[in-house]
Amino acid sequence: LAAGCSRNGAELGDIRPELGDFRLCYNIVTTNDAVQGPLSRAADLDVFADHLRDEIDRRFGRYEGDRLYHLAMHIDAYVLALPGVPLVASPRSALIVGVDVWDDQLGHALNEEHEQMTVLESAGGSSILGSGLTQNADQQMQYYFQTGALRIEDWLVEHPEWFQHPGDATD
Repeated sequence: LAAGCSRNGAELGDIRPELGDFRLCYNIVTTNDAVQGPLSRAADLDVFADHLRDEIDRRFGRYEGDRLYHLAMHIDAYVLALPGVPLVASPRSALIVGVDVWDDQLGHALNEEHEQMTVLESAGGSSILGSGLTQNADQQMQYYFQTGALRIEDWLVEHPEWFQHPGDATD
């Protein structure tokens, strides 16, 4: 988690060879039953889903492998920090998202259990006093989607066996 928060999600970095034959096909985000956490600003969940989908497309659309994969995500919960009192109550934000990766050719999810990721606001940069004081809801969301997409990429990189199929013919 700390690595996902400390890296700048806005920068894509290099294409990671561990993702082998990965090519993003479907990018699905659902928000049904998403929970607004305590002391959170309200969010339009359709906008939430659209922004997360856009960020996943941005991060994973650059991979041009020969095999199609789908990312299915569900926003489970969120906290968009409200403004507080500096140095007394500096609310922090969080995003909890569940992820599954599907291999199109095999027709099933590659992860046995739904992967749940928590992205927490780091204490640094423009959020040193808490993002509720320094950022509007859109700016907070953008940070979480960039960081969340990076966390998903890091998770996929931990499983290079999912993306190596040397015996398969190209699709």
